[in-house]
Amino acid sequence: MWSSLGFVGVFGSNTYGSFQRSISCKRCLQSQFMGVAVNSKKVQQRQRASSFTPCLLPRLEPLVAIRHGDRLKKLGKPADQRKALIRALTTELLRHGRIKTTLARAKVVRSFADKMISLSKEGSLHARRQAMAFIYDKQLVHALFEQAPERYADRNGGYTRILHTMPRKGDNAEMGVIELV
Repeated sequence: MWSSLGFVGVFGSNTYGSFQRSISCKRCLQSQFMGVAVNSKKVQQRQRASSFTPCLLPRLEPLVAIRHGDRLKKLGKPADQRKALIRALTTELLRHGRIKTTLARAKVVRSFADKMISLSKEGSLHARRQAMAFIYDKQLVHALFEQAPERYADRNGGYTRILHTMPRKGDNAEMGVIELV
């Protein structure tokens, strides 16, 4: 496929979307899909340097995906397991007031726990339903919405603190205690 901006992509040996094309270049027969952008300078250099028939298909530069704007750590888990882990840790933190976990998990749980407390300070029906959708225990949500507005009335954030503890014995992972202030 070709577009007004240049070549769109190489999809295997000589297949381009829905049509076939004869190829006179050895490089194109071995190419794989490498991206969606073409570097026109490199194409021009290759065409000038080539002594045989110019390549019909320019070779694409590989693109690198960068995680811009992704604030959530992946914690080495798929999305569904990660969400369940964060919900469970947040529920237990709000129930017991203090839990011991790895530092990476504690840093992720901190933002969710702060959000739940902010929802409870808001106190609206919509905020209560949002908290019910996230926290596993219904009774805990009711208790949170009763107690948190008085307890954190003078605070505008920072409802939790993370304390560093000794590394875990088995794999030397950094451990910490996250607790409600």
